[in-house]
Amino acid sequence: MLDWLNTNRDWVFSGVGVTIIGGLSTIFFSKKDDKENTIEVSPVIETNSGNNININIGQENIESNYIKEDSKKDDKSIEDVQNHVKILFIDDDTKFKVISILKNSGWIHTRIVKDINNLDSKEVQQTDIFFVDIQGVGKKLGFQDEGLGLANALKTKYPDKKVVIYSAETRGDRFHQALKNADDSLYKNAEPFQFQQTIENLCMR
Repeated sequence: MLDWLNTNRDWVFSGVGVTIIGGLSTIFFSKKDDKENTIEVSPVIETNSGNNININIGQENIESNYIKEDSKKDDKSIEDVQNHVKILFIDDDTKFKVISILKNSGWIHTRIVKDINNLDSKEVQQTDIFFVDIQGVGKKLGFQDEGLGLANALKTKYPDKKVVIYSAETRGDRFHQALKNADDSLYKNAEPFQFQQTIENLCMR
């Protein structure tokens, strides 16, 4: 390098040489400075619980939100429930008008019997929801408390089945065990819609 400078000394220190060398120096040091001042920023992806992804680029935060799907539920339509749920009214008044109203409303497997004489009968085992009148039933099985005794026996023997007590009487033993065990209770003169609503609520539990 020194030999070259000695050989080309006149040219280097001439106006043209100084200009060219100065320009090259400027370019060289400019690139070096740019390289030293350049900070490489690599994106860091942080995953949160769920479906949110935070992408951090330097000081910037870009949040991508994805719709979180609920766990798939085996939800069934009310029509499907109506086609499968079996409802049995135990009432000595077999002309109870609610029965026909429920059938017309889609609860096609609704039946009524005066009483039952066997807790293990096929009819009982296939029933999903029992509606038990307090008066006039349970006599065939010898329950002293009639419908209350029958309702309590059904719920005790079949805890997974639903038992609803209803009565036209406004008086009675409010502390009977059957009332505590039953899933619901209604007045017999309640609106038919209330019976239907009770069934729907029990099916959704």
